[in-house]
Amino acid sequence: MELKVTSKKGTGFYIRAAATFLRGTEDKPPVPSIVLSGTGSAASVVADVAHAIEKQGLAKITHVETSFPEVANRGVPRLAATLTAPWPHPDPSSYSNFDEVVVESYDLDQEIDFDKGVLTGSIVLHLSGVKESSTSVVLDTRGLDVTGAFCGSEALQFAVGSRGRKSEALGEALEIQLPKPLAAKEKTSVRVDYSTAPDAVAVQILAPEQTLGKQHPYLFTQCQAIHARCLMPCQDTPGVKSSYKAKITAPCPLTVLMSAVADGDPESVDGGKRRFSFTQKVPIPSYLLAIACGNLVSEKIGARSHVWSEPEAIKACAFEFSDTDKFMSIGEKLFGEYVWGVYDLLVLPPSFPYGGMENPCLTFVTPTLLAGDKSLADVVAHEITHSWFGNLCTNRSWECFWLNEGFTKFGECRIMQNMNGKDYEQLLLRNLCIKLKEDVSHFGNGHEFTKLCPRLPGVDPDDAFSGIPYVKGQMMLLHLEGLVGQDRFEAYLRAHVKRFTGGCLDEKDFKSFFLEHFAGEPAVKDVDWNTWFYGCGLPPMPEVDSRMAKEVRVYRSCRQY
Repeated sequence: MELKVTSKKGTGFYIRAAATFLRGTEDKPPVPSIVLSGTGSAASVVADVAHAIEKQGLAKITHVETSFPEVANRGVPRLAATLTAPWPHPDPSSYSNFDEVVVESYDLDQEIDFDKGVLTGSIVLHLSGVKESSTSVVLDTRGLDVTGAFCGSEALQFAVGSRGRKSEALGEALEIQLPKPLAAKEKTSVRVDYSTAPDAVAVQILAPEQTLGKQHPYLFTQCQAIHARCLMPCQDTPGVKSSYKAKITAPCPLTVLMSAVADGDPESVDGGKRRFSFTQKVPIPSYLLAIACGNLVSEKIGARSHVWSEPEAIKACAFEFSDTDKFMSIGEKLFGEYVWGVYDLLVLPPSFPYGGMENPCLTFVTPTLLAGDKSLADVVAHEITHSWFGNLCTNRSWECFWLNEGFTKFGECRIMQNMNGKDYEQLLLRNLCIKLKEDVSHFGNGHEFTKLCPRLPGVDPDDAFSGIPYVKGQMMLLHLEGLVGQDRFEAYLRAHVKRFTGGCLDEKDFKSFFLEHFAGEPAVKDVDWNTWFYGCGLPPMPEVDSRMAKEVRVYRSCRQY
């Protein structure tokens, strides 16, 4: 399609218009390409708009045409620029060609260098062909110093950011030429040698004085949503799941933990260091890779659980999270078997940017949860629920993030209902409704990011982050539960986990399975799926019993006297 540009409306108007066409709307699908054209002073607007759209990562300038028609236009120049959207595959947040070649597993070998603020080592990617005759594997990276790529002892050609595949939002594509075309289901392995950047977004390194003990440095990672590419070359999309083995070397006496199960005790190596080994047998998406290293100790808090922290806080942590086993038991009753083996908690320093992060086998939590009375432990209920929704049944891309968080928020509240009663769940829902209204107001009622399924081409998913996918998604599930009843809906949740365990889903998969599960149920035939998935703003809000909220207000008033 062609968008004719004039100088009257300005650059900002045409940037927004072009972005709307390229992203699509609720009623219209995205266009694969768009031609911007303008004459005279509008030619400079065309150039500015085209470069702005390319910088956002929405499309690439694939053709430019200039002309000076002296007679017809009295020498006024004309400029036309063709912008082409670069993503033919399902995840607009990844450059990787996972629709052609997929990473089935990987072996990570890294050494932590606190002085330089980097991790150095290699990754061996075990690949499987998806399509016939794939000649290269394309991986996501951001700021990595790649020094070599190999298949066995054979050096492979590689390029970073080639063919314009780089942007501020998404980093740089790493394309590695395979030694021979890879057939469908054929296997091969590729090793990449590299080091991370000192300013890697995924890695935070704390000086000793920033820790509780003040004696040793501390490192932790945060890969969600698309920051694993700062830590390793990978297919950085939730649509790909891989098992992994890892060896991480760190200076003594520091301890390394990962989102995996430790393979025995660490091994002493030269230079006053130790090498820690881990295995994650359950395939996980890249955003669930996690590493932590510091002066860490643990205390047992359940049959499958330990809590880890710096020694100075371990007793307080063990008390605060002593109900973890209860949460897990209720979770298994509601959602099915816990398949991850261990469920440990790591209490991080205050600079950890989230309340919690559901890394498999090792949930990261903020020390701000240490209230001394377990009153903030519902965050742990949320992260435990991710063991089923998110970690086992995963959103296919960040455009349907609500399938992770909406299901998990629903499950968290249901666990808390089982722990503390229905009135307590109603209190939680009341507070969540208030939070949802605030988040929608922040973006504006008609903003793309207020949809359950926003379109995110060329957008860092972190820019769209809010409570909306959590609570609006939960509201949709509450609406569906209201149609079929609580007992039948909880049975559906178990069936949902069984159906999608080990895989990925989008909103269409969810809708299809829900209707299949409730086939013949008249109440679900009139669900307005499109408005729920693609409508902006607030959803229909549930009726909430506010008796407990009133009791809390009365209690607070009495405390003042």
